[in-house]
Amino acid sequence: MAPSQPVRSSSRVTKPPERLTYQTQAKTQNKIENKIENKVENTKKLVVPKDLLPPSTLGQAKKSPFWPGFEKAIQSELESLEQNKTWDVVNWNEIPRGSNILNSKFVFDIKRGPAGEFLKFKARLVAMGFTQIEGVDYSETHASVMNTRSFRILLSLWNLDKTLDFQHWDVKTAFVNAPLDETIFVRPVSGYEGKGGQGKIFKLNKALYGCKQAAWAWQKYLTGLLLKKGARRHLCDECVMFFQKTLRGSSSGHT
Repeated sequence: MAPSQPVRSSSRVTKPPERLTYQTQAKTQNKIENKIENKVENTKKLVVPKDLLPPSTLGQAKKSPFWPGFEKAIQSELESLEQNKTWDVVNWNEIPRGSNILNSKFVFDIKRGPAGEFLKFKARLVAMGFTQIEGVDYSETHASVMNTRSFRILLSLWNLDKTLDFQHWDVKTAFVNAPLDETIFVRPVSGYEGKGGQGKIFKLNKALYGCKQAAWAWQKYLTGLLLKKGARRHLCDECVMFFQKTLRGSSSGHT
């Protein structure tokens, strides 16, 4: 009978599986905690159906299960207009007899993302401009629009010369930044008169959406600002404005 061989033990260093190490356990625990937190946060988020249409009237908004969201949007709109000094609050006895007083209302919308996901509720205070009287509380209404060919030419120039700075600007609530030449009185929505407006009337300093001259007033205001900054109007399209710089050592201009 052959003598028994001694049992050899492995020289390999033993260590616990990676899934049981402290760092891995900590990472796994963090992932689990994050998932739980995300689930909790998702339950707190408002679920708005993609096919939900915005209410047409204030009465419909109040009956909506999402009324708290619309009411918050109304308060935000009023605060924004007041900070912008869109109107002065006046008493009824300060209004000249026979003045045309416009009614107002809230227009609601639901802002969504590219995939149709809900972002926020929106409310905008608009004047019922269809009751305005020409020659009394408005005169000009036309606002020019850039010609499509002009826009294509600008894109072509930018495509040929990438050193040109091409930017897109979006002015939030643009119309309410435009001062008015005419005197316009607006009756606030009942229950939403803002600070100190209960039982009083708004005398507009700046245009509200819905006013017939709102677009014209904004274009006039923006054009005036650009001209003061040194811009020049293009002869073929008044909506195309450019700044001219003088090259060193040359009396000619460069756009």
